[in-house]
Amino acid sequence: MNWEPDDETELDRESDFIDNGETDVVPCPACGSMIYEDAEQCPSCGEYVIQPSRKPSLLATVVIVTLILALLVMTLAI
Repeated sequence: MNWEPDDETELDRESDFIDNGETDVVPCPACGSMIYEDAEQCPSCGEYVIQPSRKPSLLATVVIVTLILALLVMTLAI
């Protein structure tokens, strides 16, 4: 049994899920030239593109430090 779409809109929706291997492009922060999203260096101006790194939140840092201190206190109490 062969599945056939009722109309073109079903084909359009199906194509949304197909990975065609294309990488998104974004403007270079230095020169504005379009570069691949995962590029390390702009081919036009040569500037290195630094991806923003996520800093751990203050809450996460406090929780981790508290856990380490609790383990240290428990170890010393034994």
